Amino acid sequence: WVRNETGEYLVQQRAFHLAIHPGVWATTAGAVQSGEESIVAAIRETQEELGITLLPAQLRRLEQFIIENRFEDIWLADVSQKSTMPVAGTEVAAWKWASKNALTRLISQGDFYDYSYFDTLPE
Repeated sequence: WVRNETGEYLVQQRAFHLAIHPGVWATTAGAVQSGEESIVAAIRETQEELGITLLPAQLRRLEQFIIENRFEDIWLADVSQKSTMPVAGTEVAAWKWASKNALTRLISQGDFYDYSYFDTLPE
């Protein structure tokens, strides 16, 4: 998750050609490559999907879930909106900044991925 100084989250619409959840609005996500640390994967995925370069010092782990045979780390990066200019990669159709309240409305309408931990995200 990427959040700006006003508390809005940077979310993206998944590209329509993707096999999993095409066109769904969601946060940046991805898998860790063999031998890669979770924080490095979060930085890489954000760069690949939105063209944003994050530094490890900008990220903090909010949660770690153990699901079947894998770990799922939830990272939060606090950034300045003025210095963060996303550029949609091949997996992204669009992006926008949205408040947690706006995302809650989108979830209720079925227009945003319903993360099990969403309610625990900071306001």
